[in-house]
Order: sequence, then C-alpha cells, then structure tokens
Amino acid sequence: MVNLKDVLQESKTAELEFPGYKGFKVKIGLISRQLANKIRKDCTVTRMSDRYSSMEETLDENKFAEKFTNAAIKGWEGLTGEYVKDLLPVDDDVVKDEDEIPYNHDNAVMLIKNSTAFEAWVNEVAFKLKYFRGEQSK
Repeated sequence: MVNLKDVLQESKTAELEFPGYKGFKVKIGLISRQLANKIRKDCTVTRMSDRYSSMEETLDENKFAEKFTNAAIKGWEGLTGEYVKDLLPVDDDVVKDEDEIPYNHDNAVMLIKNSTAFEAWVNEVAFKLKYFRGEQSK
C-alpha cells in the first residue's frame, strides 16, 4: 500500500527549451501549492492604510520577484545576446548577438521582472506537474 506522505517529493526540476529560442534551455523548479503559498505569505506586507485607517495587506513586488525567481529558475544555457534583444530593451551597442548571457540570480530576476514573455512562460511551466514527468525532469 502506498502512503502519499511517504512518496511526495519536496522538489523537482525539468530542463525545457524556451519556445521559439533554439538552444535556450532553462532549468525550472516545480512550485507546489505549499511553496507558492509560502512565497506569497513571505512577500505580503501588512501596514496601516492612511486612507481607510485600517490594516491592509500588499504584495512586495520586488521581494516576490526575488523569491519566485529563486524557486522557479535553477539555471539556463544558450541564452544569447540575440535572444535577449528580443526579450528585453537592452543597449544594442553593449549586447552583441553572439554574447552568451550566463545564468546567475541577478540575470534571472532581471529577465523575470522585465520580460513579459519569459515571466508568463515560467509561470505556465513552474506550476504544472506535466512538465516535470518523463525525460525532461531530473
């Protein structure tokens, strides 16, 4: 007999190619319901509303981007200057098409915060278990 609490995995990753960007492979971490709730709670700020004289909760967007990125993006390879120019408004004189953009936390946060297409794709993938089954998962 299988007891689900004994087989539940705390984390899973999958390496997936970003659609339309051949060779740009991103290691995505599965975000469980429990982890999503923890991230949201950690990033919620309660403060007194000047307007209504009551307590209100707001999401600290910068903190959320940091924590979400940390949970969802575990690495990448194949991100080039050419692709970055499609995803972000960057200085073409500094970023050359052939430049390799390395994965690091700061670069990942910048991509999540400033590329609607990338952020939407990560949101689509990180919350769906189907992407973490089979050959692409590790």
